[in-house]
Amino acid sequence: MRGHAARPTHPLAMTPTIWAAAATGALVVLVLLHLHARVTRALRDRAAEGRATAHALGALAERLDAVDRAQAGLDRLATGVTDLHAVLSDKQTRGAWGEAQLEAILADALPAGTWTRQTTLSNGRRPDALISMPGAPVPVDAKFPLEAWRAMRADPEDRAARTRFRADLRGHVRAVAERYVAAPETADGALLFLPSEAIHAELHTSHGDIAAEAGRLGVWIVGPATCMAVLTTLRMVLRDHHLAARTADLRAAVGALVTEVEAVAARTGRLAAHLDRARRDCDGIGAAAERAVRAAERMREPVLEAEPEIRPAPRIVR
Repeated sequence: MRGHAARPTHPLAMTPTIWAAAATGALVVLVLLHLHARVTRALRDRAAEGRATAHALGALAERLDAVDRAQAGLDRLATGVTDLHAVLSDKQTRGAWGEAQLEAILADALPAGTWTRQTTLSNGRRPDALISMPGAPVPVDAKFPLEAWRAMRADPEDRAARTRFRADLRGHVRAVAERYVAAPETADGALLFLPSEAIHAELHTSHGDIAAEAGRLGVWIVGPATCMAVLTTLRMVLRDHHLAARTADLRAAVGALVTEVEAVAARTGRLAAHLDRARRDCDGIGAAAERAVRAAERMREPVLEAEPEIRPAPRIVR
């Protein structure tokens, strides 16, 4: 047989096996790309979830920290309430607490030097404060008994506690009137300071007869707010008294000034008279000096002597 030349192979002219292998490889690549996309998306989702989880955990930690701080505040409040209960349970400590509260109000409402604390009166009694007022000082008491009040607040239906509260209130009002209302050494009334507005409201709401009796005895019952109002009024009275005293001093000073001005006016009149006489004397001296000058000038003029008269010689008769 005659030999034939070999035909060149076209690049796309592949066998079915090669086509199958290429298709398989492409499919694998597509699967891998799909898996990569899914894995990437899952990782992004997990990262977002992780950030959200971290943010939620941070917010939770902040809330837990706030809860811890609130719990610490409640613990301190519970301690403070316990301490306050202990203060109100002990008579001596309770009195010191009422005095401290009263002193704080006095310091805020009145000028320094217008009140004193624990001043002994002539009868040996020592009010918690003494307010200096025109005429006589006003005593203030701050040792109100609170045992019956606390029992009544704990059990509003406790009739025995309410009866004891009325008895304590009336007895303390009478004691303040007997100890501190000692005119003319003190004013004809005293202040009874209650450390709570609730007690003051209970007094005027349910025990008006005792409040009326206190008014007749010259005991003015005040709470923290009403005490500030009363002290503000007393401060205005002190200011008016001070202004009146200053006005009297000013009037006295003006009177003395008028007297001095009148004396100066009298001296000025006498001085004017002396100056007038001196002026007239000066005028006379000036006129005399002018006359003396004219006389002197006349004396300086030359004086001409009269010529002797020449008489003819007498004739001799022979």
